[in-house]
Amino acid sequence: MLDSFGSDALSLHLDTFHMNIEEPDCAESIRKAGKRIGHVHVADSDRWYPGHAHYDFASTFSALKEVGYERAVALESFLYPDPETAARRALEKINSYLK
Repeated sequence: MLDSFGSDALSLHLDTFHMNIEEPDCAESIRKAGKRIGHVHVADSDRWYPGHAHYDFASTFSALKEVGYERAVALESFLYPDPETAARRALEKINSYLK
């Protein structure tokens, strides 16, 4: 759909929390979007930090690597049990997929 606008200035903003609800195969959707991905928000299926619930971050980050995504990944989760713990656990989990 973005290609129909004829502008490289438009990109997709992926959000794992919402993709988990709407997409039957999140990794395949990422592959289809490819180079059109401009930004990524991550939160687990319960809106907590990645790794707290059941979202498949391994396949998501694998697909992002496949399409050559090398831009920012933003944590967009509840900051429970506290902001420092949530940020630390999110960073640990995300880094484990970037190796």
